[in-house]
Amino acid sequence: MTERVWDSRGDSEEINLRDYVEVLLRGKWIIAIITVIAILTSAFVSFFVLEPVYEAKATIMVKQPNLGSGGQAEKDLARLVGEMGIYPQMALETYRSQVRNSEVLSNVKYRLNLDMSLHSLRESIDAEVIKDSNLIRITVRSSDPDKAATIANTLADEYMKFIDKMNVDQISRTRAVLAEQAATEKKNLDRTLSELKALVMSSRSADEIRREIEALTTLLTDYKSRMRQIEVEMAAISARITEARQQLANTPDVIATEKSLLEDPFLGEVVSDSTGQKAKDLAGLKFESEELNPVASTLKEKLAEDEIELSGLKGTARKLQQAILKLEKELESLRKDLIEAETRERELTEKAKIYEDAYLSFSSQEEQARIAEATRLGEKTLTLIEEAIPPVQPVKPRKMLNIAVAGVLGVMVGVFTAFFAEFWRTSTPSRPLAE
Repeated sequence: MTERVWDSRGDSEEINLRDYVEVLLRGKWIIAIITVIAILTSAFVSFFVLEPVYEAKATIMVKQPNLGSGGQAEKDLARLVGEMGIYPQMALETYRSQVRNSEVLSNVKYRLNLDMSLHSLRESIDAEVIKDSNLIRITVRSSDPDKAATIANTLADEYMKFIDKMNVDQISRTRAVLAEQAATEKKNLDRTLSELKALVMSSRSADEIRREIEALTTLLTDYKSRMRQIEVEMAAISARITEARQQLANTPDVIATEKSLLEDPFLGEVVSDSTGQKAKDLAGLKFESEELNPVASTLKEKLAEDEIELSGLKGTARKLQQAILKLEKELESLRKDLIEAETRERELTEKAKIYEDAYLSFSSQEEQARIAEATRLGEKTLTLIEEAIPPVQPVKPRKMLNIAVAGVLGVMVGVFTAFFAEFWRTSTPSRPLAE
């Protein structure tokens, strides 16, 4: 097998695979020495220089209180947890990130009296969420296996205390907020009820206005009924007046009558004195006279009475009409006042209902929060299900892997050195070295 290469002058030459093998054979001692040195160095460093690193692991289970399956009180607590946020509803990743919280690490450092900075302690700790589970695994690395286990267990304990304290504090804060809000809603409810009571007890309450409207409506109905009666009477009287006037038009005021002188004693006496005749002699004498027509007089009297009565009825009708108009205006004003009063009462009633519901709700939730606080419900979120135990085997350094990698690198460096030496030996300098 050959390979064509080009030199610096542009000439080509073929290099046989045998040449490569010969180069490797000639440099076998170089390759071997470098490889052995690399392996020995790696072994020395791995066994005698690098400190062993041990990992201790503790496992914590995260759970939210499942109160919905219990009694009514527990269901109320579950609803309170879900709706009012008594607990900080954190995802598993949030729980994981809190493992290396500065407060937690400070407590661990103080509790174990560790001679290391918070940064160094944080760098020696890892936390991971185990896939498809609600478990968090805490890993602590240290050169001392017992120390690693102690730190891991202490960290798990302090971490659970931190989360529990955070939940308990959240419950306390929520309870305080609920109590304050309940007090506020109670003040609003009392104020609204006072306003509603004052409105109901006032003379302009809706009930009082309704009674006024009812009384005025009854009076208005009576007035209108009386008005209709008067109109009927006026129509009847007007008809009688019209009929009387028609009768008067056809009835003479006076009538002519023929009488004997004896029928009028006074006139007969006068004539007898004047003529000297005896009264019996005058019996045959007749005379005509005009007299008031009694029918016409009667009609006139009735007509005058009807006209007077009609005038009185018209005056009464005018007064009734004015009273009706006044009542209608008063009723219209009262109806407007009634709408305003009803609207105001309805608004106050609705506000009172809203404030009452809010007060009862906040009071109930505050009581549930008090129960949750009293039962230390916030301390049921985390559970240590696996304590860390001192590891037996270190995870670092990986001695065999380091030696193997060093051997491979030694061979590679040795081969490169062998080829470089061969190149240096066979190549011709482009110019002589300066003396």
